[in-house]
Amino acid sequence: MNADTTDAYPSVSRDADGERQIVDSARTVPSIDPAVFAAPSGSKPPATWLVKKGIAHVPFRYGTRHVWIRASINGGPAADFLLDTGCSMTAIDARYAEQAGIVPEGRYAVQGMGGLSQASFARVSSVRVGADGADGVALRDLKVSIVDLGHDHERIMWRRMAGLIGYDFLSRFVVEIDYDHEIVTFRDPDTFTYAGAGTALDMRLDSGVPVVRATLGESCSGDFLVDVGNFGFDLHGSGVRRCNVVQETVERKQVEVYGAGLGDVFRTWVCRIDSMALGPFAVREPIAALSLSRHGMVGSDDYSGNIGNSVLERFKVTFDYERKKLYLEPGERFTQRDSYSRSGALLVKLPSKVVAEGIVHGSAADDAGLKEDDEVVLINGRLALSFTPEELDQMFMDGEIGSTQTFTVQREGKKLKLSVKLHDVL
Repeated sequence: MNADTTDAYPSVSRDADGERQIVDSARTVPSIDPAVFAAPSGSKPPATWLVKKGIAHVPFRYGTRHVWIRASINGGPAADFLLDTGCSMTAIDARYAEQAGIVPEGRYAVQGMGGLSQASFARVSSVRVGADGADGVALRDLKVSIVDLGHDHERIMWRRMAGLIGYDFLSRFVVEIDYDHEIVTFRDPDTFTYAGAGTALDMRLDSGVPVVRATLGESCSGDFLVDVGNFGFDLHGSGVRRCNVVQETVERKQVEVYGAGLGDVFRTWVCRIDSMALGPFAVREPIAALSLSRHGMVGSDDYSGNIGNSVLERFKVTFDYERKKLYLEPGERFTQRDSYSRSGALLVKLPSKVVAEGIVHGSAADDAGLKEDDEVVLINGRLALSFTPEELDQMFMDGEIGSTQTFTVQREGKKLKLSVKLHDVL
């Protein structure tokens, strides 16, 4: 209403059809460019090769079974991102975006593993994958997603995640992930010819996420997302029910855990299943996280599960997005038996201390007397806060069965020394 009107309220009249209001002015929300909500363009942005045209070799760190890669936004300093084939669009953490001066536009819903979450769009001038001053490749003028990735990832992964390098970037290249040597190689698809010793599997793309057929046990096949952003091997509710996996594993030891993904947390049961096969490659007794949820991606009826790094790390994996082929070449881990934490405790990193959580009944940590919320001050005489995720994996995920690790913990004002003798939980 105008400021000089004599009425404080609009005039109102009522008739048989309802209520009618008469006002002398109105204001609408400013229009938003529809392009903000448009799907990523199908055209290929030109790539900038930092050392040699057509190929870039980029080292990564493999910690907490994730592929950590250095990347830079808008020419800023490189930060830690996850390479994530399960992400339809490159995503930047909201905290990192604010610090980098990236302004979000609009809002939309995004489907995560746990359910729906909210995100925004933003336009960035460049995304460069590769450490500062090292080999790498860059794309210019990309539309990215701004998502609150939360603090839980940092607590569990022991490293802050600036974002996820997703389909819109990765699909511009042929992407080879060599887990044994911790190198990601980006190649120009126009000049690519596969010359490895691997086997090609057909893959389709669903919203940019690779999907392949896999088989559980002898004959129960389904569509699985190939998700380098996922550390494990997840069986969704539909796959668990259709393949009767619960009946198969009823007499096997199971560990109840909570998974965290965009949208919500979700409960899963971790146990061994008989086998899973990708093309001609059979993985015996893999550890799988079983969900009976009907919500989020883990409750999807469209997919039987997610194939993450606990399976993919057994191969040199090549994603040829343009030709829709997934090449698998067995690596050093191919015949290794899948392992769960041999300590049986989740060590959570807080700003000034390390705390024990999720202690599995009957595990090495449980046998040693470690309790929930114990502050772990020292591990083998070294400050717990000084360890890297890779060092912890080597010690507790891949540590030798029967070896002993010493924890010095703070509990109720007292210091205790505990001897944790590693053994398999599953």
